[in-house]
Amino acid sequence: MITDFVPVASGKIPLPPIAPPDNPTWNDLVAIEPRLKPLAAYAATSRWSVSRYESLKRRVGRLVGWHSRNPRLSSSRCYEIAVWYLAGLLRSRRRFLR
Repeated sequence: MITDFVPVASGKIPLPPIAPPDNPTWNDLVAIEPRLKPLAAYAATSRWSVSRYESLKRRVGRLVGWHSRNPRLSSSRCYEIAVWYLAGLLRSRRRFLR
């Protein structure tokens, strides 16, 4: 169990002791960072393209991974899980070519 602190004007307050397990799932990540949920909704309604994929990667990188402000999500594994999940939601272009 990991307990971190968030700086605030009056001092530090502890974060809830929620740490992703050794093999976190998408649901574990969303429980810690709820701002991932709208990205999933966007990906599910979007058609796959390189620019959309790259855009999702940039947006995910702000929430999870090395550049995350939340130390519980600042691992490469969390980033990979989020990107793979969202990439899987992007609709294939082949469906639209028929």
